[in-house]
Amino acid sequence: MNFIFTPPNLYIFLLIPAAAAAMILRPRERIFSLRLLIYFFLFLIILSPRLELSKPNKKKPAVGIFIDGSLSMGISERTDNALRTARQLYSALKSEADLAFYKFSDRIEKIVYENLNGFAADGESTDLSKVIRDTRYHGKIIISDGRYNEGINPLNVNEINSVPIYVTGPGGGNRSVDLGIGDLKIPGFGFRGEKIDIDFKISAGGSPKENETMVYLKEKGKLIDSRRIEISGKKEIPVNLSFTPDKVGLKNYNLEVKALAEEINEANNIRNFQVNINRKKIRILYVAGRPSWEYSLLRRLLKSDWQIDLVSFLILRNPANRTIVPENELSLIHFPAREMFTKKIDDFDLLIYENFSYKRFFPQAYLSHIKKFVNEGGAFLMMGGKESFAGGNYSGTPLEDILPVDIAESSGWKTETFRAKVKKDSRHPVLDIAGDPEISEALWRDMPPLTGYDENLKAKDGATVLLEGPGGGRLFLHYQNPGVGAAQP
Repeated sequence: MNFIFTPPNLYIFLLIPAAAAAMILRPRERIFSLRLLIYFFLFLIILSPRLELSKPNKKKPAVGIFIDGSLSMGISERTDNALRTARQLYSALKSEADLAFYKFSDRIEKIVYENLNGFAADGESTDLSKVIRDTRYHGKIIISDGRYNEGINPLNVNEINSVPIYVTGPGGGNRSVDLGIGDLKIPGFGFRGEKIDIDFKISAGGSPKENETMVYLKEKGKLIDSRRIEISGKKEIPVNLSFTPDKVGLKNYNLEVKALAEEINEANNIRNFQVNINRKKIRILYVAGRPSWEYSLLRRLLKSDWQIDLVSFLILRNPANRTIVPENELSLIHFPAREMFTKKIDDFDLLIYENFSYKRFFPQAYLSHIKKFVNEGGAFLMMGGKESFAGGNYSGTPLEDILPVDIAESSGWKTETFRAKVKKDSRHPVLDIAGDPEISEALWRDMPPLTGYDENLKAKDGATVLLEGPGGGRLFLHYQNPGVGAAQP
């Protein structure tokens, strides 16, 4: 409320007594005083000052009323009681506050007071911490049964919040029985072969007749861990489950709490999550049929990388070689082909064959394990040589099925010297040795000459040729993805 005084009449009222007072002065002083009064009042009239008395308007405080809309509020008469409480609050506070109504479960949504009759308790989870963190209002009123199964414990909200919060329950009989998984703590990633811990809490509401239940951890429906827990007399039960992944990739898991006989909501008994499983080290099995400069260089290079775990075998003695001393007195170990290619092959990520013929060491059936290894995500590299491809008797074997080339029945090995050329328009990380395509292509052109190639190799349909041999038509470096994994000669 504002009171404003405009001055003109007030100036005249003040001018009369001031002029009368000046008249009692001597004539000379009287004239001077009257002139000052006239100048002063003319100055006031020009400025037009005014006197304003104001009373500040009283602004209503903003109050949010949050009504729990989760499934547990649909039990008995809870929803009706909650809406009755909301209407009573509206009648009591509408003249004193600006009221706003909200429904909350796993999210918060604004509702109109006039539409309260259409309110439905259909939320599958409850996050009370979201409501507590909301700072839009001068005060908050929460109408809820207090059950939460998502987000953190409302009592552990750390944010400083000076907004007063008032909580009231919906009533409606005894507390119902309900178990729920919450406060799930999982790592974003893990390593193959290393244990991963999953920590979470189970909230137990009501007074269940059963004293215990089971908790399961599954991957694609397969049980990988479980725990029996006691629930009698407890509101919150911490649980730890663990597993050791044996394969890499983004894996899907789910936690499941066995529902109780009288439980009212089973939707919150299951939680799904993902963990990205990585290789701690890239494991490589490298088999070379004979000593070579390539073997020496590549082995030394792989050994120098701390992220690579290398197991290598260099064949210096064939089973057909005769000896004059007993086997147990030889310094050379026997090549454990059966163990490597039937039992431990899945322990590796990459298998390299260099100038190696399998026939002298193990039966062709072992090659089926390598094919399966590649199709399930492993990688295979065959390096050329007199005993590679047709020279190693791989034509018509399971290994040919995963290689990006058709292997002729006879070897076309030539010992000519040539320079490898990048195939036109080829793009692959293997070729980008400088981080720039043009510079990389120039470096490939300046590479020293190579000796030896198989002229009978032909690329399969779907294979990608990266480098070409002599004449531009012979294959030198190519790859394909036959299944989940990759194979490359």
